[in-house]
Amino acid sequence: MDLKDKQGICQWFHYRQYSDAEQAAALLHEAGVLNHIDIVAIRGFPGMWWPHAHNWDWFSHWRGWAHKMNSVSPTAGSRPIWIAETGLSTWAPARKKPGRYAMQLQRLTEAAEAPSARVYWYSLMDLRPELAAIEGFHTDENEYHLGLIAHDGTRKPAWRKFCKLLNHSAITDRLPSAEATAVMEAGG
Repeated sequence: MDLKDKQGICQWFHYRQYSDAEQAAALLHEAGVLNHIDIVAIRGFPGMWWPHAHNWDWFSHWRGWAHKMNSVSPTAGSRPIWIAETGLSTWAPARKKPGRYAMQLQRLTEAAEAPSARVYWYSLMDLRPELAAIEGFHTDENEYHLGLIAHDGTRKPAWRKFCKLLNHSAITDRLPSAEATAVMEAGG
C-alpha cells in the first residue's frame, strides 16, 4: 500500500485495530494524514476483556485514559484528543446475565475525569434483544448491554451520574433549555 494515498490509508486504518495508540498515531503522522485533520480521536473499552469471550480492548495495554492520551499527544501536536468511543457492558459472562453496574458507573466516571475535552459514551440505551447487533444476532451479548438505560427503560446506576455530568458541564449550556430540562427530568 502506498502511504501517500490518503484515502487508501484511511480505509486501511479503519479496518485495522491497534493495541498501541502511539503506534497508530505515528503511522498516521508518517503517512501525512495528520496534516489533514483537526482532532485526534481515541477509543477504549477498559474492563471488557475475558479469557474465553470477546474482548473489546487490549487489557495488557490499558493504563488509564491519561496514559493513553499522553502516549498519543506528541504525535497529535496541538490537536485536541477526544475520547470518541468508550463504554462498559453490564453483561456478566460468567453469570450469563446483566450485573457489573458498579463497574459501568466507575468506567463512566473515569472517562468523564479524563483529560479530554469530549467523551462519547458508546450507547445511551441497551440494544433491544430482538435486533441484530453489529457482529450479528447475539454473537456477543455485550453489545446488548452497553447502555445506561436497559432496553425495558430501567435506568442503570450510571444513568444518574450521566445526568449529573450533563447538569454540571458546558454540555448543558449548548442544549436548548427545554431539551436540557427534559434530559434531567427523565433521569429524575
